[in-house]
Amino acid sequence: MYKNIFKSEILFTGYYGQLNTGDDAFLEVASWGAKKYWNKSNSIYLSRKKGLPILCRDIRGYPLSIPKTYHLQDKILLPLTDYLISAGGSTMNKELQASNIKRLAMEHKKKHSKIKIGGIGVSIGPFRTTKDEESTIDYLKNIDFLAVRDQASFDFAMSLDLPYEPVNAFDLAALLPEIYGIQKKDILLNNTKVVGISVCPFESIVDKNNIENEHKRNAKVINLLKVLDKKEDIHFKFFIINGHPTVGDLRLTQETIERVAPNSYEIINYNKETRATWNEISSCDFVISTRLHAAIFACFSNTPFMLNEYHRKCGDFLDDIHYDKSLRLFDSEYNPVEKANSIIDILNDQSNYIYPTKLDEMKNKSELNFTGVII
Repeated sequence: MYKNIFKSEILFTGYYGQLNTGDDAFLEVASWGAKKYWNKSNSIYLSRKKGLPILCRDIRGYPLSIPKTYHLQDKILLPLTDYLISAGGSTMNKELQASNIKRLAMEHKKKHSKIKIGGIGVSIGPFRTTKDEESTIDYLKNIDFLAVRDQASFDFAMSLDLPYEPVNAFDLAALLPEIYGIQKKDILLNNTKVVGISVCPFESIVDKNNIENEHKRNAKVINLLKVLDKKEDIHFKFFIINGHPTVGDLRLTQETIERVAPNSYEIINYNKETRATWNEISSCDFVISTRLHAAIFACFSNTPFMLNEYHRKCGDFLDDIHYDKSLRLFDSEYNPVEKANSIIDILNDQSNYIYPTKLDEMKNKSELNFTGVII
């Protein structure tokens, strides 16, 4: 009896169930793509059921919602599946601990298990230690397929002489328009413009030795928003992309609002319904983001945006889509008054926005996460 609830065609693993809209988007695309391209619908997503987002398709999390049983469930699930697939995000940058399901799967495979292991839409690195890099390389040499989401990851994979051909793909979230569509912008009856804002704590979470980078980044954003609020009639939508209570966006968002004191604003809290966040972002006239996936949602819903490049993955993304350099913020390397004037020009006439030139190409590359690997 228990085999029925533990059996699957695919186990998907990633940073799932942590109240992060970007990772929720990976689940949306993975469930849709597994069915559309691979004709696989019996999948399990390795997250507690209560943490799973609300998607267009119903998905399954861990079969049992009993605390402290998830590592045990991993050991039961592995012999009863055909594939273990890492889907989305920077999931290949750390040493694999003994209890990590990817390491368990690799050990199963070495014992002549028929399980196939792979990754789609993932980044490789950056690594913080030599052990992290060595562990990742060992893993990559023992899996069956890999589709990465950025050029830097592809170049690294190609340097390793792997026993399979890595696929130069793109971020899974680029396929969201295929699932959600692109809604028409509402025509405003007044002169108020809607600007979406997404801030993101980073160094304060993972690299406190460089906390000044975060302080500088946030100060620049605050100055930028103050100029916009003073010069233009704007309603700000502050998006909580990561709703985690300790590492999420709410505290920094509240601090930003307090220091900017905008005339008109609202907070759009984390929403388990990923499509609702997509719709909210795509309804904006402009988006200023630090969270990568708030920018990706804006980009692929044809909403003008700027992105704070707080991490290598942000710069890689802008390079890949051929984002215009005159609009880039880099990592706080901009003049807030000059950028505010550029945004105001776009708000008043969207033909002033230079759209990225490789969106269609990147959507096609994102599709390679499914069509470029053999399942």
